[in-house]
Amino acid sequence: MELSRAVLERAIARTDFLRARRTEEPSKEWYHFCVHGDGLDLLVNLSVMDLAWEGSSALQRLGRLVLVCEHRGRWHGEVETFPAEALWLPSGSVGLGVGDHRVEFTDGRFRVRAALPRQGLALDLTFVPTTLPAWVPNVPLEDGPPLQWLLVPRMLAFGTVTVEGRPLRLEGVPAYHDHNWGVFRWGQDFAWEWGFGLARNLDDPWSCVFVRLTDRARLRARVQALMVWRGGVQYRLLRDQALTVTREGRLGPRRIPRFPRVAGLLTAEGASDVPQRFRVGAREGADHVDLTFEPSSVACVAVPDETALTLTRIHEVNGPLTLRGSLKGEAVRFDGRGFFEFLTP
Repeated sequence: MELSRAVLERAIARTDFLRARRTEEPSKEWYHFCVHGDGLDLLVNLSVMDLAWEGSSALQRLGRLVLVCEHRGRWHGEVETFPAEALWLPSGSVGLGVGDHRVEFTDGRFRVRAALPRQGLALDLTFVPTTLPAWVPNVPLEDGPPLQWLLVPRMLAFGTVTVEGRPLRLEGVPAYHDHNWGVFRWGQDFAWEWGFGLARNLDDPWSCVFVRLTDRARLRARVQALMVWRGGVQYRLLRDQALTVTREGRLGPRRIPRFPRVAGLLTAEGASDVPQRFRVGAREGADHVDLTFEPSSVACVAVPDETALTLTRIHEVNGPLTLRGSLKGEAVRFDGRGFFEFLTP
């Protein structure tokens, strides 16, 4: 099912707008984009955060840019932080600015611009949505208000990514977007496993998103869901008891790039807890699908905790992904590319 540009534009404008209201609580909000190009996996995240550091009653508002990519087997990127006066916050409209880095939405398309001159890394991309946004409200946190999550799982990216000073032209490659907001402090009792899969063949109608939110020790799942799209609309949602999640092995010892780069001084080298293989089995009535993600490369984004002098590590992982099964009597089969996050203390 193909959706008109006008329908997609209205749906995104009504749901994906920036909240960013100043409150007395430690709120967080971010726009997140991922791109799969030829030999390129890229992530860019712009956020506004009201931080509540342990031992202080005052909130500190900051902006943050996370820009990392793997190109031809090598990771590039950095994390940069900005003061409140460097933020552009068009509350009620879709968009966010952090320093000179921008997310804007006009004529039914996202434009994202960001640059790290010292790393020779930059992007100027237009994202064309091809699926309706899906809103996942009230994702539970045990010790605080719930998170809100909105996603546009399938888009096409056009424009230029510059890596090591060399421009790469992208012409309609697969891409993903989500938008998160809520009140929490980094270091609270939560962790997540999240990821999406987009088919290599752009004519393939299938795409999927998985999320699992647990306690920080990953002993108890608070919510888990597998969402499957066919074309422009969500086709099936399977959740909680319908899912079985299996982590097989570990990716093994390797040098993991860390961002910001100073985090390499604060986090230990060696094996990560990223699995060698990650499986999700979904069964409900006659419907059944199996997702298999095989991590091939990993980088780590470190976030300072607000609750203690510790770090939360977000492992950014790419690799091949397959989805097999049957939904509503229709065979589901695609081979694609996955991008996952494994958040650990």
